Amino acid sequence: MSEQPSIYSVVIGFNLAEDTVESFKSLQQSTYKKMKHIFVDNNSSDDSVQRVLDDVPEASVLETNANTGFARGNNVGFHFANSKDADYVLMINNDTTVDPNMVEELVKIAEASPNNGVIVPKIYYYDHKDVIWSAGCTYDKKFPPMINMNETDSPDDGRFDNIGDLDFATTCCLLIKKEVFQKIGLLNPNCFLFWEDYDFCARVKKAGFKIKFAPKAIMWHKVSKTTQEKKPNPFIWQTRGRSKSIFVREFPEYGLGWFGYPLFAALGFLLNDRRKILVPFLKGWREGKKIELKPIPKFKEDTEDPYDIVRDC
Repeated sequence: MSEQPSIYSVVIGFNLAEDTVESFKSLQQSTYKKMKHIFVDNNSSDDSVQRVLDDVPEASVLETNANTGFARGNNVGFHFANSKDADYVLMINNDTTVDPNMVEELVKIAEASPNNGVIVPKIYYYDHKDVIWSAGCTYDKKFPPMINMNETDSPDDGRFDNIGDLDFATTCCLLIKKEVFQKIGLLNPNCFLFWEDYDFCARVKKAGFKIKFAPKAIMWHKVSKTTQEKKPNPFIWQTRGRSKSIFVREFPEYGLGWFGYPLFAALGFLLNDRRKILVPFLKGWREGKKIELKPIPKFKEDTEDPYDIVRDC
């Protein structure tokens, strides 16, 4: 490339200050130099903001006035990146670390075609460095239809070593082309947590862009530390049910909302001795079917969401 495109990483945080700083430190080691960083703090109760200001002074730090959720919090960062005329946004979780060459590998594939709109790295477990947590996601049309993560239970055996098209991907890390946002808007604000990734990917494909897998782009994930609980968390499972129900409403063509799904889900929870999450999941499912959905925010338009940017440095 004669001139490197500009990239803004967007890292959203809700507590976990130590993880956030570690993630930024790994990004600072990137061989891709035309990259700047944005930290969106979603009303953390710890010292996340001060830690980033002290340890990552080159990052722009934005604070929301409440925990706005994963999608809306990231949208704050996306709006800011757009105001800086970013060519790409690197959306990345704060409980991750990256290989120094990851961003360069992502950009290589993104720049290979104007239709390559979203590029996905190979993501290993942080605590099991050679076991794949995600190599993108596959849509299985067989009954019952579902979206499955491409993963391994043992060390990487090479099965996910080829560049290819993906059906879906997790938003743990995505390199997103500016033109994608301009055409389809930002993340779905109706999803507080979960399924905003599949919603985004479905819109990406509908708009004619490709979701590409970059096997040489490597990173490690501590696997959803903000949602892991020793005991089942009713809020988390109610939110899962709600977000999936919203996805089903908006994308019925994937068949994930077939009439027998609630019974199928209930049976699965019972067989796996997960009775405590059944009621909140079904409650969320019912909520998602009834709530009034907000429109997807546009890339260059303000939203009515209560974002309060109190620091931009």
